Amino acid sequence: MALILFEDGPVISLDTSLMGTLAGIGATSVAVLRDEQTVAVVLEGWAMETERIEEAAVVLADGRPARMLHPVARMTVVPSEGG
Repeated sequence: MALILFEDGPVISLDTSLMGTLAGIGATSVAVLRDEQTVAVVLEGWAMETERIEEAAVVLADGRPARMLHPVARMTVVPSEGG
């Protein structure tokens, strides 16, 4: 999983060329989120090549400054017994 943050700008265009690039690094899921100041892209994929995420970030950024966040921890949440 990777989270790529961009300063405010147009929503990312998920065209076939970009999707091919993302598939090429092993991404199987892409989510685009935004608020008034930031656009974020979440990339997920069980076979994603983490060393190539920066390549995808450059393509996604299209010249804009970008920040990448990498997972530090991840766990599955399950309900406790009795509640």
